[in-house]
Amino acid sequence: MKAVKNERTIVFTTHFLDEADLLADHIAILAAPGKLVAEGSPVALKSQLARGYTLRVSFDEKAQRGHAQSQTRAARLLPKIQRIVPYASIASISQSNHTAEYALHSNDSRIVKQILETLQAEKAHLGVVGYHIHGTSIEDVFLKLMESEPGVQMQDTAKVEPNGSDTPDAGTDVLDHTPKKLSLTSGRKRSPLSQCLTIAYKRSLIFRRSWLSTLLTVLIAVAGSCIPLFFMKGRQETCKTTFAEADRVSLYIGDSPFSSAFNLAVPGGEALVSPPGLTGALGVSAASVPVTDIQDNNTFVNTFKDNFRNISLGGVSINLTTGETLFAWQASPPGLRGPTMLNLASNVLYNHALNASGREANLPSIIAANYQSFPAANPGTLFASKSVAFFGATMWIVMVLYGFASALFAYCVTLFTASPLPAFAAVAGYQLLMFILYLAGYLLTITYAKNSKAAGIITITHFTVSLASPVASVLRASLVSVNLFSLLCEDGEFSTSSLGSIKKFGGPIAYLIIECLLFFAVLVYVDSGSVLPRRLQLTRPPTRDVPPTSDNAQDKDVSGETAAVETSVTDLLRVLHVSKTFNRSHSKAVDNVSFGVSQDTVFALLGPNGAGKTSIFNIIRGDLYPHSGDVHINGTSIIEHPNTATLSLGVCPQFTAIVPQLTVRQHLVIYGLLKGLERSAELDQNVESLLQATTLSQYADRLAVTLSGGNQRKLSFAIALMGNPTVILIDEYSTGIHAATKRSMWATFRPMAIGKAVVITTHSMEEASALANKVGILAGRMLAIGSPDALAARYALYEVHFPARTREEMVKAQQLITRIPGSRMANDVATRFEVPIRTDSAKEADAPVIMTDTGDPVSDTNLSLAELFDILSRQDDFPEYTVERISLESVFIKVGPLLEATDI
Repeated sequence: MKAVKNERTIVFTTHFLDEADLLADHIAILAAPGKLVAEGSPVALKSQLARGYTLRVSFDEKAQRGHAQSQTRAARLLPKIQRIVPYASIASISQSNHTAEYALHSNDSRIVKQILETLQAEKAHLGVVGYHIHGTSIEDVFLKLMESEPGVQMQDTAKVEPNGSDTPDAGTDVLDHTPKKLSLTSGRKRSPLSQCLTIAYKRSLIFRRSWLSTLLTVLIAVAGSCIPLFFMKGRQETCKTTFAEADRVSLYIGDSPFSSAFNLAVPGGEALVSPPGLTGALGVSAASVPVTDIQDNNTFVNTFKDNFRNISLGGVSINLTTGETLFAWQASPPGLRGPTMLNLASNVLYNHALNASGREANLPSIIAANYQSFPAANPGTLFASKSVAFFGATMWIVMVLYGFASALFAYCVTLFTASPLPAFAAVAGYQLLMFILYLAGYLLTITYAKNSKAAGIITITHFTVSLASPVASVLRASLVSVNLFSLLCEDGEFSTSSLGSIKKFGGPIAYLIIECLLFFAVLVYVDSGSVLPRRLQLTRPPTRDVPPTSDNAQDKDVSGETAAVETSVTDLLRVLHVSKTFNRSHSKAVDNVSFGVSQDTVFALLGPNGAGKTSIFNIIRGDLYPHSGDVHINGTSIIEHPNTATLSLGVCPQFTAIVPQLTVRQHLVIYGLLKGLERSAELDQNVESLLQATTLSQYADRLAVTLSGGNQRKLSFAIALMGNPTVILIDEYSTGIHAATKRSMWATFRPMAIGKAVVITTHSMEEASALANKVGILAGRMLAIGSPDALAARYALYEVHFPARTREEMVKAQQLITRIPGSRMANDVATRFEVPIRTDSAKEADAPVIMTDTGDPVSDTNLSLAELFDILSRQDDFPEYTVERISLESVFIKVGPLLEATDI
């Protein structure tokens, strides 16, 4: 966008106000309904509408003891500041960071210069070890305008300054403003059975609110199962096979369907006979038969050879002297013309023999042959007690067991898939494939196997394929229930006393119970770990070998953190030399990462996509097994004792896991029961405490799905706090949330994090600055770690922003900035300039080396902060400008060379 903005006009909208500050030359702020409340350059808006600069002072932690001492030092400094600017006030005091913030309520550089000179003179007397100036952001301007705009609701918009300080308005008694720690009950271990009962209670709550869909599901299943009743109606219930009557077809040509008058209309439909008058011996019964006389046998044969394609019936040639007979027929299915011609020849020879023997009466004797197919089995048999087998309790038991087994099997499949959709496709496809293979085994056996061996092969097929899938067992039970393949019958008899045998319902029930227990054991093992000692488990334990520590100067803070966490006894969370390599990757996703998080510490884990943040989270949660290293939660190894370690762990995932049919209160009750809280006043007190702390009391009985995005994140955070865990993991707490809602969430976060060790991952540097008092930048390995102030102090830079929109104004800004030693144009925006500032701490022998953006150490020739404001106050080219300390986002970008050098 910066590369093309000189060639065109660009208008964009955004919820990310830091983006507007960085990219926009002109900002317009709108309020509903489409009302313009302010416009101007970012510098002009911050100069005219902001509350002014904020002074952040760090006191010597060795010289002060306790919060009261912090308040005393802050109070002693305030009158000295108020002599210069009477309306200045204390914004906040942080005991953990030994810092105090003062709202100056002024943008005048001369006033800021005087305050800085006074502070510099009083440093030794007040125990001040450092100070910084923070400018006002565009987001602060936006919130101030929205608060003053009638009709715009900004509920719970407590102001939150960087590093998590609650900022009351001027005049508030901050000295007594101390957030109270939440009083929550610690979680307890719960047995798998009690957890199952809690989930059953959850399902009952869901059923109360969505009973219609559940009822319809059951009714549809019952209605579908009743369909066979209509086909069974009126059929005999027996195991004995009866046969249906088969139709008979006469083969005697006089009665045969081939002798009909229709044959006269069909070319070649007559029967060819030789010698002529051959059928006369059959009397009147053959008079209606259409025949064609052939003179002799040779002619008969030649006729068929020459004209066989046009003959549709056949013929008979008989030598009455010798009895030699030749007959031919058209052999199209069903092939009855051949037997008909054979019967005709048989009758002619038979009657000729009778006449030759001196039969008295000249009446023909007819051999009336018939054809009948094999009779089909009567479809009304083999139904054997449908009311007992199909609709009895046994089949329903099988169906319920199959539901449990298939659900547990599906959960096991999700252990190997990345998302629910591939898991569903894999389970459905596999079950369908096993269903087809199982049924094909039955059909192929019935078709091709010997009858004496078919029953044994079917039994072997069942007990083999059922090992591979639950669907085989329920299919077997279904076949047994309707007595398909006579599975219910034994020696032609049926008895209800044998329904539980292993070859009937007993086998499927036994298999399904075993599969339920097996799948459940796998899930419990994966979720909770094994009770076996590590040396007896099949998985390979992580190595405890410590990789060599880098001596690079850039890694001194990382090396110091590693050394500190190795010997720490106070850190609630200790990540020790953790490494992880995935099978498809040749590089390590996590490479020798170590850090510690103590009580009252919020640790922000920053890094680009693919830096290993999610892998670190999953290793801490126990979902991933590291190849080396270990994680200790409250002194307990997540590798060796995952069940005990996770009792002290709460997780707030990136995607809020809420149940649409449950209210806010019901969510907290369910998770409280799962964490081991007693269903009594104990649970009620914890639920109410969390509702009040998250400002969700007014929504307690509202469905969670109807909450706004910010309130859903608060609910997710409250769920993570249920059971009073000492370590909390939060993934993307407020990213993408509206500015006002985001401030409300930050204000909710701070008191709830008291007494906890919190790890958050985020892509928002503003969120990290506002919430975290310790930051780590990760790119496979830890690149930098420390407090936000310490990381910013590494570069000792301030940014000066001028409202230069024209080329002439840009030239003036560049000429002005040349009067400041070491200054340079910022990389992101041409109107921003970076200025290195001289600090007293840089002169100390044991102080870390403070670098400029170019990698050079800060020189004594650089200006002090007061001198910078003095130069700016004496120039006349730009009446409006802003001075801001380098942000955490800028620090993250300046670590860019290390990120690029890491294979991400």
